[in-house]
Amino acid sequence: ENCNYWAFIQAWKQLYDEGRFGEIVFAEGEYLHSEDFRKIQPPEDPNHWRLHNPAIHYITHELGPLLYITGDRCVSVCCMQPTPIYNPYRSHPMNEIAIFKMASGAVYKIIVAFDAYLGFDHNFRLIGTRGTVETDRTKPLEEAHSFAVFSDTPGTREKKLEISVTMVFPGEEIVRNGHGRADIEMMAAFVDCIIN
Repeated sequence: ENCNYWAFIQAWKQLYDEGRFGEIVFAEGEYLHSEDFRKIQPPEDPNHWRLHNPAIHYITHELGPLLYITGDRCVSVCCMQPTPIYNPYRSHPMNEIAIFKMASGAVYKIIVAFDAYLGFDHNFRLIGTRGTVETDRTKPLEEAHSFAVFSDTPGTREKKLEISVTMVFPGEEIVRNGHGRADIEMMAAFVDCIIN
């Protein structure tokens, strides 16, 4: 999953491995990728795969990073979909939610929404027994930092600690057609695995 290679996911993994969150109680991810309903028109290609692919098939963009960070595994799932129709040219549900019970006992919630008026974003949150971290929902992901509360960091309950890592680490360049830099980093890791 390429989103595992976003810089803030790598930073969260390091914090998790250091024990800063304690045990994870709850985690969530949201893949929000809507069209402007005022601009929806009949598709040029009515057989295009995106028109017939259920939204929940994109769950890896959000679930993958959470599993990567925690190393946990899903043991049961419940999925639901809202009934409102947003784009009449799609044949499958384009808004879906999955709730997972994890082997650790934690609960994960993933929302994949393509047909609701909400813009574009990837939002994540980890809530643990000793700390919590979440993405900044006020800015686009390319610009947004994370905010955390840690039991071992005085004052963070009153004022959240900013983690100044976005899709890329400070000083790295955003690549517009490569999910930030994630695609490049994923391919580099793949090649490194083969070589080494």
